[in-house]
Amino acid sequence: MSDFKLVTLTLEPITLVVTGNNNAQLLANAKKKLIKQLTQEVECTFGIKRAADTLTLSTAFPGLIVESNEEQIGIVTEVNAENIHVTLKNHIIVTGPPNLFKVSSASFEEARSKRSKIEGIFWEKGYTGYIQTNEGIREVIVGETYSHMIKLFIINGRKSITLNEQQIKIFLKDELVELKPTF
Repeated sequence: MSDFKLVTLTLEPITLVVTGNNNAQLLANAKKKLIKQLTQEVECTFGIKRAADTLTLSTAFPGLIVESNEEQIGIVTEVNAENIHVTLKNHIIVTGPPNLFKVSSASFEEARSKRSKIEGIFWEKGYTGYIQTNEGIREVIVGETYSHMIKLFIINGRKSITLNEQQIKIFLKDELVELKPTF
């Protein structure tokens, strides 16, 4: 029995000459012509992209800095039974199978999504910051909020910290310089 694999085909733009009396008819005729063209024997080249550092559900975890196949850098915020959620820069959230991403060598600063000044005191899933812990200053990404408790994931650490909203306002900082040194 064969295992199912995900295959992504990237096609060059295709121009088709078709006739029709309206947009719907033009589109229908274009679809028919495209299907006919694709089912004919066509010379194509392909490769299987499965790098050693491609993610799986067992290797992905919240807080991991990753890179998409399109070289977009982000940080994993959630892993579920089928997909991972990644927050890219500028707070763009994407969801997809983990094999569309690989571990990135990018720094936290290159991967992080910062809050804007307008958002003030609110921390949403995917925003990043710094927090002082018993283990020192840690880079974190904000995860889900449950019953006024917010989970922070340590960057590349497979660990989390859960704080309430009041603690978040006090301890989570946007920039490293905002943390007061402890002596």
